[in-house]
Formats: sequence, structure tokens, C-alpha cells
Amino acid sequence: MAEAASNQLTIRQHLVRNNLRLICFVIGIGLLVVVTVVYSSLRSSLVDTYMSEVRGFAEFVAPAVMFDDAESARDSLQALSERPETMDAKVVLPDGAQNFASAQSTSKSLPGFMPAALQSAQLSAPVSFRGQALGTVELRISLFGIFFRTMNIALAIFVAMGVVLVLAYLGLGRLNRHIVDPLQSLSQRMDAAAESGEYMVESAHSDIAEIDHLGQRFNEFLSAIADREARIETLVNFDPLTGLPNRRGCNNQLERVLAGAARRQSAVAVLYLDLDEFKVVNDTLGHQVGDSLLCEIAQRLTAVVRRNHHIGRLGGDEFIVIVDSLDEPGDAFGVAERIREAIAKPVHVGQNTLYCSTSIGIACFPRDGDSPNKLLAGADAAMYTAKQAGRNQSRFHDSQLAEQVQRKSSIMQAMRVALERGDFRLEYQPIVSVGSDEISAFEALMRWDCDAVQGLHPGEFIPIAESSGFIVQLGAWALRRACKDAMDFAQHAGRPIRVSVNISPAQIFSPGFVDSVRAVLKDTGLRPANLELEVTETVVMQRKKSAKDPMDELAELGILMSLDDFGTGYSSMSYLKQLPISRLKIDREFIFGLPSDQEDLAIVQAVVALAKTFGLKVTAEGVESAQQQDLLIDHGCNELQGFLYSPSMKPDAVKALLVQSNGKAFLSSHHAAMPVSETIQ
Repeated sequence: MAEAASNQLTIRQHLVRNNLRLICFVIGIGLLVVVTVVYSSLRSSLVDTYMSEVRGFAEFVAPAVMFDDAESARDSLQALSERPETMDAKVVLPDGAQNFASAQSTSKSLPGFMPAALQSAQLSAPVSFRGQALGTVELRISLFGIFFRTMNIALAIFVAMGVVLVLAYLGLGRLNRHIVDPLQSLSQRMDAAAESGEYMVESAHSDIAEIDHLGQRFNEFLSAIADREARIETLVNFDPLTGLPNRRGCNNQLERVLAGAARRQSAVAVLYLDLDEFKVVNDTLGHQVGDSLLCEIAQRLTAVVRRNHHIGRLGGDEFIVIVDSLDEPGDAFGVAERIREAIAKPVHVGQNTLYCSTSIGIACFPRDGDSPNKLLAGADAAMYTAKQAGRNQSRFHDSQLAEQVQRKSSIMQAMRVALERGDFRLEYQPIVSVGSDEISAFEALMRWDCDAVQGLHPGEFIPIAESSGFIVQLGAWALRRACKDAMDFAQHAGRPIRVSVNISPAQIFSPGFVDSVRAVLKDTGLRPANLELEVTETVVMQRKKSAKDPMDELAELGILMSLDDFGTGYSSMSYLKQLPISRLKIDREFIFGLPSDQEDLAIVQAVVALAKTFGLKVTAEGVESAQQQDLLIDHGCNELQGFLYSPSMKPDAVKALLVQSNGKAFLSSHHAAMPVSETIQ
């Protein structure tokens, strides 16, 4: 490609070469035509002159030929041969067998370089006397004279044409420059635009219409590219809904602000905003109202912050404010409070009046980080701290919070690897039936011995799995594993054993969950009545009554549903009435103080009474003493679960326990408290 480009000629070189070719061709043709015309004219004139003399000589020599006077004829021919162009002359008799008389010029010699056709011309005239043909006079004349004169004329013409060629070349050079210079200028502007990416360069006007048109179209082309580049830049760096910089645009702005702050040695704060309960607006009033609310929030942020601050929308209901040139990091809190006050004012969208609040996380440069990623991560973590503290407040980033975020990130990454490697396992804690005095079920509890993160407990990694959405994959594995183990337990017990599996809100409301449960039951052979799914009151709050409610569908399959940790959430009796559940589980928090804590006792009594009203069974968790056992039995609990009977066990230990306890009374053998060896989550 480079070699081909080096062999190419410029426009100027092409024009010069082609002009020279044309001029030389015209001069050559013109010179040939002139030489031919001049030579033909001179030759014709010479031939006509000598032809007249030959005819006159033929009349003069006729008497000599008639009377056979060869000597007189020869003298006459000799006189004719003395002429400048005569080479030889002769009188030939009619039979052509012999010359009657001849004469030849000895001083006439022709140059060897002349073509034979141009060296001489042969002239002849008949000799007759009174109508009788006596012979022919033949005269050969030299053409060298006219050839020489023709060459002199050609040389003069050639010199004149050479002068014309020089003048024409100079004139064409000016014409070429008039054409080439604008084209070269246009080419240079194209190269400059291609190399620099600057499309505001314009081509100059030209007096030549075609070149001027080309330049104007080039300007229009560059303008169109510049407009398209601007549109692309807007789409890439700005949010189409609010017109604010998007995440990429915010990162670019933050990089520039941090570079300037580093030179000035000033502080910068990053405020990470998340609107509280914005999802409720979208779910209840629709996304159009939600979009209008976001646009109004963007306008309020623009109005409340200073011009040297930067605002952006990271996505969803998350915004960012970059506070530049702070005197001290603490000043960012005042900016955050002004923002919260502005957002708290009522927003009127159509016929709706909305009240909005925001949680704000603050990270400062250089204290909390020196890069956009670190500051955004710190502000994000601080924002979640504000959310957990009750929302509608501002929180600063701190190092302990950063360590928590890093630990959370490490756990999230390790969980995905652990599921692929099979590092998760299930342990089971027995649930004892008061009526049959034997083990009626086992609750499946997640365990993970993680080498990457030390001191990891289910109470830590399960919430992280739920917040990241990984609980869907992890829960699916746990459900299938628990159903398989339940079939093994039933074989060792010689009777059906119910297995209870905790289900998160993300699982139960995920698409296809009911179908996946149905498939697990079919693959493992477990009867639906031997599977109990435990849901929390969070599921109850998120449940939406519809034609295909997953809880109703699961209940229709014959799967048992229980409400776990009852009393710790926000369930109301109206919710309880609508739920397709068969059991309430009293949280261990209300069992721990028994039998001495009267408030806990009152709660237990109320829960049992409520369950009986709705026809539900009651399971008490966290039973650790015989006194608690007896009290709960006396107040009508149907099942008991806790360390008094057993901590969580591995599947092999469960099988052994079932074999040992088969047909034996279980409750009566546990009147002494067992040591607490493990915390159950």
C-alpha cells in the first residue's frame, strides 16, 4: 500500500506531464505539416520551371534528331546540364534501345543521408517533327536545394515553436496553479481534519466553479460529521431523560475536577443521592410519572447547587453532585442538607402531588480516595449506610465502612466460585411434634466453610446473596439438595419426613419459580406434602394478589407454606387472613426470655391464640430448656425446635438420629438443657 502510494503522482505533476505531451504533439504535427507543405511547394515550383525548359529543348533538338545530327544534340544537352539542379540529360530514340545523345553534370553529388525518393526528380518531354515522334528528352534534376531550404525553414519554425512552448508552459503553469493550489489546500484541510478530529476547518472559496462547489460540499460534509460527533458525544455522555451527564460523563467530569484539585491542593466532595421509595412511585403511578419526577429532581438540583459544582444522573433514581473547591470536607454536609430540603418540597405531576426524600452518601478527596472509582464507591457505601439508618439523611464515608464494602465484595465473588465448586452444604435441625412425641420435620440450614473470607456466618453471607440477587441460584441449589436428602431421611426413618426450606422474596417472585419447584419434586420423587417452604414477612409485604400469585400456586400443588420469624415484621391480620399458609413460626427472640419474661410470654400467648383463630399450627424456635418446652406445650404450640433437642446436623448424623430415635419418645427424654454449641441462623 505504501509502495503504491509512493508511485502516485500529484495533480500538479499530472497536469504538467499531460500539458507537455499535448504541446509537444501539437508542435510535432505542426512542424511536419509545415515541412511537408513547404517542401511540396518548392518542389512543384522547381519541377514546373524545368519542365518548361525540357519542352523547349525538345522542340529545339527535333531538327537535329530528324537529320541524325547527334553531335549538335549532344552540345545542346551539355548546355542544359550546366544548369544548377541538372544532374543528367539525354535524348532517347522511340525504340528505347539506345540514347541518341546524352550529357551528365560532373559537379552534382547528393548527400547519403537523404532518402532516395527525395534526392531527384525525373522529367521528360516528347521530341516530334511535323507530327512524327522522333524520341524523348529525359532530364533528371537534383532536389537537394529545395530539401536544404525546407530544413532551414523547418529549423526556423522549430525555434519559433520552442519559444512558443516555453511561453505556453509558463502560461499553463499559472493555469495549473490556479487549479492545483485550491485542490492542494482542500487536501491539506482534509488531512488536518482526519488527524486532529477537528471538523470546524473550512475550505476557502475558489474562482473556478467546480473547485468552489467541491470545497463547499466538503465544508457541508465536515459540518455534518461535526454535528453527528456532537450527537454521539451527547448520547454517550449525557442522560437523555434529564439532560444531565450520565455515569460516563460524571466520571470524566470527576477526573478533571480531581486533577484541578490536586494542583490547587483543595478538597472535593462527591455526593451520592438515592431517592427513597422511588420504586413505589413507578409501581403505583407508572413510569411516566416516575420520569417526570426525575426531571423535576434534576431541575431542583441544578437550581440549588453553585455553578462550579457538577451534577449528573448515574441511572435509575441515583444522582451525583461533585462539590468543587471546598475549604474543608465538612462543608459538603451543608450542601447535602440544602439538597435534601429542596427535594423534600412537594412535586406536582399532573393531578398527583408527590413527596420525596433522599439518602445521601458523602466521600471527600483526598481523605477518602484519590480516584473517581474510589470516591464513587465510598459515597455509594455511605449512602447505603444512610438508607439503613432510616433514610432521608446524609452520611459521610469512613474507613470502617470501606472495609465492610470490601468484605461484602469479596464475599459476593467467593460465593459464585463456591457454588460452582460445590463448597456450600446443608445441615438440618430437627423439629419435634408435640402430638406424636417424635421428630416430624427438619429445617434445612445453609452452611459454607469459606477459606477466602474468615469468620463467615450465614447471618452475613445470606443477606449479601439476597441483596445481590445471587440468592436465586443459591436457593435453587438448596431446594433441590434438601428434597433429595428428605427422600434419604424417609428411607432411614421408615416413614415420610417433612423438610422445611427457607425461601427468599427474590426467589419466590422470580420468573418460573413455581415451575422449578414442580420440576424438583418430579426429579427427586418427594411428595408435595413433605415439602414446607418458609417465607418471611418481607415476602408478605411484597406479595401482589394476582391471577398467578406464586404462593397460591404453590399451595395448590399441595406444598406446605409457613410464615417464619412471625412477630418481628409488619404483618397484619388482614395479610394473615389472605395468605395460603398452614403454620406460624415464633421467632427465637420471643422464646429466649421464657419463662421469666412476662412480655415474651404474652406475645407467645397472643401468637398461639391468633394461629388457632385462623386454623394455623404453631412452631416455636429457639427452645433451649425443659422449662421453655413445658411452657410452650402448655400454651398450645404444635411443634418445637431448638438446641434442647439438637443443634443442626450433617445429613449422615440425621440418618443415624432417625434410626436411633425410631419409635422412641423424644420430648420426655429432653428435660435437661443441652449446651449451646452453635448459633443457628
